Amino acid sequence: MGFAEFVAFEAKRHAELFASHDTQEAFAAFVEKRRPVFEGR
Repeated sequence: MGFAEFVAFEAKRHAELFASHDTQEAFAAFVEKRRPVFEGR
């Protein structure tokens, strides 16, 4: 895997991560200064 392929791979994985419900919950909990409630999705 070359550098360009790696960057594309990493960008795709980051997009998947930030689309998850748990990531959105983490950001919301941080802004609201509360503990996150993760559901595994």
